[in-house]
Amino acid sequence: MLRTTLLTALTATLLIADVPVLKTGQTIIYKKGDDGSYSKITGKAHSYIRNNTNGIVTDNATKLQWQDNTSSQKKNWLSAKEYCATLNLNGGNWRLPTVYELKSIVDYSQNNPPINKTAFKYLKAVPYWSSTAFAGDSTLAWSVNFFKDGIGSASQRTNKHIRVKCVRNQ
Repeated sequence: MLRTTLLTALTATLLIADVPVLKTGQTIIYKKGDDGSYSKITGKAHSYIRNNTNGIVTDNATKLQWQDNTSSQKKNWLSAKEYCATLNLNGGNWRLPTVYELKSIVDYSQNNPPINKTAFKYLKAVPYWSSTAFAGDSTLAWSVNFFKDGIGSASQRTNKHIRVKCVRNQ
């Protein structure tokens, strides 16, 4: 039992070690210990490069590339996953982002939508699908709403049509 617990803890530590702690953009301290408390001492700042020719935004902090051209499709969850998998923008290899990847582009120093508007010109202040299924109900999947604060919510996978933003590893 102890051996299994130690192995699990070690595996989790190794998996987390490669994930950078990102600055969220929050600089005001609302409560001790929130992001504002640590904004000056921790976190890797986002560094975006936008290619206006192909509509791809590269996040140098996460090493992800985001589709950000004029096509912002509204689809159900399965169609969204298929759309990204078959997207042939600048070489392919696109996929629907996880809820954590999608939330990584939230910038709490901005609003409506809370993102870097210079890098993401076509992201709208609406919900976007993630590839993350909802653990408690197989008919739901997580989405991230860019209307106010980038908070995620669970939505019906089959009949709910919301926007799609595809991502790939750099």
